[in-house]
Amino acid sequence: MRRLSEWLDRGARFIATWGLLLMAAAMLFQVVARYGLNEPPAWTEELARIAMLWAGLAGATTALLRRRDPVLVRSEHFASPRLRRAAHWVQSVAVMLFCGVVLWVSPPWLAVHGWRVTEALGLPSQWVVAIVPLACAILIIHALTLLVSESAAENSDNE
Repeated sequence: MRRLSEWLDRGARFIATWGLLLMAAAMLFQVVARYGLNEPPAWTEELARIAMLWAGLAGATTALLRRRDPVLVRSEHFASPRLRRAAHWVQSVAVMLFCGVVLWVSPPWLAVHGWRVTEALGLPSQWVVAIVPLACAILIIHALTLLVSESAAENSDNE
């Protein structure tokens, strides 16, 4: 399971990196076209928005795996190892529940986007929003991996 999680993480980091680069390039081109050429194309804003969506959700998966995601209370603030483990469990279970619901409603949601296209680029809307269920599936795998690896570490500490 750890290998699958690491493999998915490499893919997500690739998507996040290229999404950020694509977003920055589209925004730079938009600025040059707006102020330098006086002809701002509409597709640059749409491309930057799509790239931001993909980069952000792919980046969220890598943040969870490294426990660098934003949370209300960091488990490191707990002095007790037992409370720290409980906080990790609560966080992982919450992620799995939320993402499970998103995956549950994704098929009809993606079907609605099946006949839509983006306004400026003409891309199939399903391809734009497909990152949502993809990221949720990766988040569930990462959360399970974290639970299993932390349980294994806890068992080895107790021996």
